[in-house]
Order: sequence, then structure tokens, then C-alpha cells
Amino acid sequence: MPVHWFWLLMIVLCWALPASALDQRNLRVSHSASLTQIRIAWETDVLARHQVRYGLTIALGEQTPLSAEATTTAQVRLPALPLNTWYWYRQVSVSVDGTAVEGPLLTFATAKRLNFPPASPLPD
Repeated sequence: MPVHWFWLLMIVLCWALPASALDQRNLRVSHSASLTQIRIAWETDVLARHQVRYGLTIALGEQTPLSAEATTTAQVRLPALPLNTWYWYRQVSVSVDGTAVEGPLLTFATAKRLNFPPASPLPD
């Protein structure tokens, strides 16, 4: 008999969740043109303000400001970061009603070095 109560509770809980609950999807990470900046982009199903928390350890420690506008697509650029460094991060979205959702803890690495063309001697 206790098993039936469990399933009844699960049905009630699922039914009670709002249909427009904040959800993040399509997470993707890409390097910007400078190779020392990282851009993190994701989407939500409702309007939300966005930020990224990041750091050298799983404690994170740094964060970008919360975006000024509420949108369903987020593109957050992290400031210039040292080359050849691993970072932990998670994306955060806060809906207009104040519901906050944090994404999973993920990692990225900055470029190992900048690729400059070989130096040429200056003309006399």
C-alpha cells in the first residue's frame, strides 16, 4: 500500500508544476574572436535575466552582472581571461517573477596561445 501513496504524490506534484516553469536548454559554449574571451549562450522558455558564475575551482567565486533586459536567449561574455587556463562555470537565469534556475557545473579552457604570423624584418 505505501507504494500507491508514493505514485499518487508524484502525480499530484507533477500536475501542480506550472506549465511555463523556467527551463534552460540548448546550452552551447563558444570562443569569441579574441580567443581570450569566452561567450556562453543558452535559451530559456520564458523571459529571464541572465548571468554566468565562474572560477578556477568548483567554488566559482566570480560572476558577471545580471543582464539588464529579460530575454529568452542569453549571450554572456566573460571578461578577458588568462591563456591556457581551465575554468568551472554555471549559467543562471532569473525569470521576471523571481524564479532562479542554475545550470549544471561545467568547464571550459581558454586558448593555449595566440597564433600570430611570423615576424618579418622591418624595411630599411
